[in-house]
Amino acid sequence: MKARVVEKLRAIQLRKNGFSVKQIAQKLGVSKGSVSFWVKNISVSSENGKALRERMLRGGKKGRKKILQNWKAYRVLHPKPPPYVKPVREIDTFFDKWSSEMAYVLGFFSADGCMYRNKRGSYYVAFTSTDKELIESVKNIIHAENLIETYLQKGNCKMKYTIQIGSKRAFNRLKEIGFMQNKSLLMKFPEVPKSVLCHFVRGYLDGDGCVFSAEYFRKTRNNYYRCFMVTFTSGSYVFLRKLRERLVNESSVGCGSLFSRSKSHNVLSYSGKSARQFYKFLYPDLTVPCLKRKKRVFEKFGPVV
Repeated sequence: MKARVVEKLRAIQLRKNGFSVKQIAQKLGVSKGSVSFWVKNISVSSENGKALRERMLRGGKKGRKKILQNWKAYRVLHPKPPPYVKPVREIDTFFDKWSSEMAYVLGFFSADGCMYRNKRGSYYVAFTSTDKELIESVKNIIHAENLIETYLQKGNCKMKYTIQIGSKRAFNRLKEIGFMQNKSLLMKFPEVPKSVLCHFVRGYLDGDGCVFSAEYFRKTRNNYYRCFMVTFTSGSYVFLRKLRERLVNESSVGCGSLFSRSKSHNVLSYSGKSARQFYKFLYPDLTVPCLKRKKRVFEKFGPVV
């Protein structure tokens, strides 16, 4: 007990002389906790306090230097990994350059596609159809790894298939081309190059077009006649008007008939020979992607060669 009193008195004296707690503990061979408790109420003279602060600063610099040396040695043995670069997928750049496949997918997107931004700020491009074959074809063309989802819309007896892909770059590229969210009624015809116009129109026909033959009764002759028809529908009258103009100027099909059944239902219709002329325009070769059931209707009726 007497020894502890002596150590305490020596600690107090050393503290008054400007020694730090660590130095006192080393000199006396006791713990820093004991020294800190003994000298907590001991004031240091201004001169000794200044010397103590200078020693602490020197010690801090020395400690920081040692830490820096240790860190450099650690980095030599454990080099910093290269920064993560998000891989660019094919869908991200798919709409950047015009091609036959890009024009076909863009045509289908004009009919049955949508683009949206969710509440979290993520950007999506989606394709939807009641024809699973069509969605599978689009998925293969853009090399998407996303799953095809199915759902039955309320009040509709047909199953719908959809694929949605998160891509801010593709979203922004579609905006540059002229598309927008909720595009159905406001969509304008994009500046499609003449060289790929047939592919764009085929994609739109597969989405929002119809190919059929039907019998009509002619009152003047009191008989029925079969008529072959190709129709395009859209909520945007401006889109169909520009489509009609492009077809008249850049293809062998006729001018067709453009009319509105309601503000959100516009129809561009071709019949007879004009409709049959579409086959040669839409299917320049046998390998182009298309909805096969619509192509079979063309072939069954007999295309114009």
